[in-house]
Amino acid sequence: MGKTQGNKTVFKYGKLLYEAYAKYELIKFHCDTPLKFPWRRPIKHMLRSVLQRFSAHCRPLLAKQSPPIAERTQRYTILINKIIDGWYNRYSEKTVAKVGPQMACAYWLLRCAAEFRIKGSKEFISTKARLKSLQPGFLIEEIDLTDSCVSGPGFKHLRLLDSIKIVHCVHCGWVNDDGLATLMFNLQSSLETIEIINCGSISGAGLVQLQHLKKVKRIRLHNLPLVRDEEKKIVLDVLRIRLGGSCDVSYPDPT
Repeated sequence: MGKTQGNKTVFKYGKLLYEAYAKYELIKFHCDTPLKFPWRRPIKHMLRSVLQRFSAHCRPLLAKQSPPIAERTQRYTILINKIIDGWYNRYSEKTVAKVGPQMACAYWLLRCAAEFRIKGSKEFISTKARLKSLQPGFLIEEIDLTDSCVSGPGFKHLRLLDSIKIVHCVHCGWVNDDGLATLMFNLQSSLETIEIINCGSISGAGLVQLQHLKKVKRIRLHNLPLVRDEEKKIVLDVLRIRLGGSCDVSYPDPT
């Protein structure tokens, strides 16, 4: 690559990141709840903030922009989606065969800025340095996806895990209905508690997938912009009928 071409490439992606951050600041100003932007992972959360523009808070604001800006933003978002799905949430069968499904899942969660807790421990692991202290044969029991860039393709890591009992899905803008369906399918025989809060890409069609959980005891739903009021009642009725009285389903109105 020549020097001129290299400079153009650097300028192109530098401009992309700058515009993403500028739009993040614009959306943060208009949203009721400011988006989190920890500087210890600036690039990752900058990319994550782009998708947040398409949540219920951000779509009306984007619609008011001129068509060229809206179209360019959509193209950038498609590109960033490919980066998130193809890199951060990539699934490698070679890695699973080499280190085992539990360790491969741990690598994926930490790569996406998520946390997890192993069976027999009360502390969450959030850095790769902590992986060295884990004993062989550890089992992941609880995962916290709060403010992470976990998306649907990454949930393939869960299909060989039957030890996960608790999942926290909070502020997960990359998780959509298809991703939630994959999560439910892989953990339907082990999951006991799930929280889905402030996820702007999950609709009522995705929530009804929770009915396939066989051992679930507690479901907590809150502030899901894509779920309309009429859908909310349908979701609650379906879950309470299919899961019976053994599961506590909570879906309070947003305050």
